[in-house]
Amino acid sequence: MTIWMKAVKAPILETGYLYKELDTALAKFAKLVHAEFGRTTRTWEEDVEFEIVYEPGIKPFRTRTRTGVVGFAVRTANKIWNWVDAGTKPHGIDAKNAPFLVFGWPSRPKTRPGSTESGESWTGPNVARLTHVDHPGTEPRKFGEQIRDKLEATYSRMMRRAWLKGTEEDRMWGNDKR
Repeated sequence: MTIWMKAVKAPILETGYLYKELDTALAKFAKLVHAEFGRTTRTWEEDVEFEIVYEPGIKPFRTRTRTGVVGFAVRTANKIWNWVDAGTKPHGIDAKNAPFLVFGWPSRPKTRPGSTESGESWTGPNVARLTHVDHPGTEPRKFGEQIRDKLEATYSRMMRRAWLKGTEEDRMWGNDKR
């Protein structure tokens, strides 16, 4: 799943300070979002790598475009994380590499809907040995949407501060083209 965060939509201004401040704020925010995605797998045995990808055609720290719009995404190619994030439909599971599927029950998963935290899982004392299981599916965790909602105010605050600082620097050094 890819969540795009759009940065600034404004007319092109001929100023270096404003772009520098916006670039810096966007890079800091991208790292903050990246860290939040990492928290979703903090307790997993599976190694999940997330990457920051800037909008096609945009290099990191280069916000000047014809439209004045830049953005980034944090994404992973890890299939398990994507299944957990999007959820699964009910499906059957057959034993393939062994005569039986073996699992403990009851159990608690490491993640839960409505939370971006990854906690400890546990398995009860009962053991099942079956050749086929009708899995009920999993409820989507929607990590990306939760992270976006959680950090929306932070994003607005960081961009507003960068805009004000950049335009203040431009006025101070006589680069204001308004």
